[in-house]
Amino acid sequence: MVRQKRWFLLILGVVLLGGGLIWVSASRIAYGLREGLEIDENTWKPFFETISLLKEKFISDKPLEDKALMEEAIRGVLKALDDPYARYLDPEDFEIETSDRVEGEFSGLGLVIAIKDEKLTVVSPIKGSPAERAGIKAGDVITAIDGESTAGISLDRAVKKMRGEKGTKVVLEIQREGQEQIFTVEIVRDIISI
Repeated sequence: MVRQKRWFLLILGVVLLGGGLIWVSASRIAYGLREGLEIDENTWKPFFETISLLKEKFISDKPLEDKALMEEAIRGVLKALDDPYARYLDPEDFEIETSDRVEGEFSGLGLVIAIKDEKLTVVSPIKGSPAERAGIKAGDVITAIDGESTAGISLDRAVKKMRGEKGTKVVLEIQREGQEQIFTVEIVRDIISI
């Protein structure tokens, strides 16, 4: 009887250990973690505790959406890189981004923009674009789009607000280095070839 019990416990231990290893391996694969990539659980613990506390304690008229929390968390991680070109594209943004490259054109203002020092900044206007014709210059800071402040705006949201149907207007508030006053520029969207 004792011998059978020992064999049972040994087999159970092997099954549990094997199952645990399979679970860890499957989890790493599911989360896209490469073999050998070290994740320090203690470092990430506050992050998961925050998510847990939000789900348990946060009170709002609008329920929290896991997808929105996840996407903003990814954007926060990318923001920590201090690289104005690193950004997360949700499926809709990805579709817009790739369709531009496939089709070779889009309807908008013709600006290359980035978030620099937490400000929406013009990297450069595209040659011959409505933005260039309106006098937008590299280094200009866009402080508002159609009357809405750009403070804290994501790059993707800014791009969406400036793109639109050919012939429609966008009003930008611009802060230019060397000029005290913020000024307003109205630009008519057009087809931009890339």
